[in-house]
Amino acid sequence: MNYQTIQVDDISVEVFYDEHAESPRQWDNMTKFIMFHRRYNLPHEVDIHEQDYSSWDEMEAELQQQYKWVYPVFMYDHSGLAFSINSFSCRFDSGQVGFIVLDEGTPEQAYKWATSELQTYSDYANGNVFGFLVEENGEHIHSCGGFYGSDFDENGLMYELEAGLGEEVVTKIKQELI
Repeated sequence: MNYQTIQVDDISVEVFYDEHAESPRQWDNMTKFIMFHRRYNLPHEVDIHEQDYSSWDEMEAELQQQYKWVYPVFMYDHSGLAFSINSFSCRFDSGQVGFIVLDEGTPEQAYKWATSELQTYSDYANGNVFGFLVEENGEHIHSCGGFYGSDFDENGLMYELEAGLGEEVVTKIKQELI
């Protein structure tokens, strides 16, 4: 699905939603997700079962015996999904759905990895993954997908375009891009 098409001289750049993006949970991740929800098929990467525990606190205590770092995962479900290791203020559309665990790093590194991987998964779950197609005079010259997140500078999409088209053309594209 097209997000936006920009024309710069003889070059056409189509930025699109990448409908074939792979789940970031298939990558070599630092964390493991343990999430439960009756309506969504969320990542569940540790052999632990919700019905074996009477509360989140009980499950967290068990996980803390097995992993160095354990963070709760909260989900906000309203016009899309948002995930965080901090609770949301809306008690009707949000709540805890599980945990993120890992064994590596300092407290700062572990927090950074957990929040980063959760944000990337959130982008994936909401279809917030992009690609681009570049044509010059109607001929395909470059395309790439798998850019997670809507900040095109931060997710690498602009860097990849600049590598193929040059800084001057990409500056013009940035001026046109929503």
